[in-house]
Amino acid sequence: MSFFTRIHASIFGCSSAEAKVGIIGISGVGKNTLLRRVAEGEIQTIFHSNKFLKYKKGQNYHLRMNFIMSYVGYDEPPLVKRWYAEQFCDSDGMIFVVDDDLVSRSEQAEWLQAYAKGFIPSHSKGNVEEIKVKEGVPWLILGNKKKVDSTMTVDEIERTMGLGELEIDLHIEVVNMTHSTEEIANAMKWLRKRIDTPLDQRLQMTQVK
Repeated sequence: MSFFTRIHASIFGCSSAEAKVGIIGISGVGKNTLLRRVAEGEIQTIFHSNKFLKYKKGQNYHLRMNFIMSYVGYDEPPLVKRWYAEQFCDSDGMIFVVDDDLVSRSEQAEWLQAYAKGFIPSHSKGNVEEIKVKEGVPWLILGNKKKVDSTMTVDEIERTMGLGELEIDLHIEVVNMTHSTEEIANAMKWLRKRIDTPLDQRLQMTQVK
């Protein structure tokens, strides 16, 4: 029995409903590594009809989570950004992965805030709807310590990502995506519990913060 299996069985039993969970972040922060750590069984790569656009899917059967992993960043035109967003913006929970590269931290912060608050891609034409993750979902912010001498902390992530400005239900966990096991499991436990909390209670939690 895997660590995730034991943690789920002891805390949740088997009663939780299936949940869709988006895993997003800029390139190279550790999204693929996280998906490999938390998914059970095969990870699928789903291609758009033009074959250049893709996202990945995986499942954790014991946590009853269906993962959608996608890149976010500056390079794509508006229609491409919208296609990517359509894959995860209706998720029941979100995981935003950041790494310890402070040079790219402002870009990482900008995209997290964009999807949490809502935005219209630049150069969009006509009347277009804003792109936004659905209201009230819990956000797990995972800080990935990639460097041996990394000084990344929860406080540093909160400050540099501007998380105090966001009215969202969030939790920050600092891990090493390759080697941490218990920390990742505890973070996933938090997310599963929050997903199982009724929406009106999650909104109240957000308003109290």
